[in-house]
Amino acid sequence: MLKDTELLLTKNGKVVAKLTSATTSIVDELAGILSAAPQDIDMKKVRKERLEKKYGDI
Repeated sequence: MLKDTELLLTKNGKVVAKLTSATTSIVDELAGILSAAPQDIDMKKVRKERLEKKYGDI
């Protein structure tokens, strides 16, 4: 069991999961994840890029 550390699982060099201690506050972890996200995200642009990647140029 992890006590004072965290374990990052990667796939193709990208982090896909983060394992932490059971006593870690979920709110603190979520705040840390959200603080790393850009503040000026355009959701329509993100959706368009995702759909183009999945279905090609639409």
